[in-house]
Amino acid sequence: MLPPVALTPARRFYRGLLAKGAYAMGLGIIAILIGLGAAGAGAYLGFATQGVPVALPGALAGASPETVAIVMLVSGAITIVLGAVSIVRSNEY
Repeated sequence: MLPPVALTPARRFYRGLLAKGAYAMGLGIIAILIGLGAAGAGAYLGFATQGVPVALPGALAGASPETVAIVMLVSGAITIVLGAVSIVRSNEY
């Protein structure tokens, strides 16, 4: 049977970093990727569709592509900012 390894301050710091900061870092990266996808889709929708109304789910009337593109770009930008904040805050753990 091996004796237990003493937890030095460096090991405690590293273990705590993996426990808290790594999850926040990973979620921040995922949020940035989702935000970039939404912003890219909004830009594509704004430039690629030429005046064809975008079908909305349910009984909602079709919206103009410019409106949908602006909403997607704004929501993508907010998601990117939240992901970046999550990455910055993960370094505080």
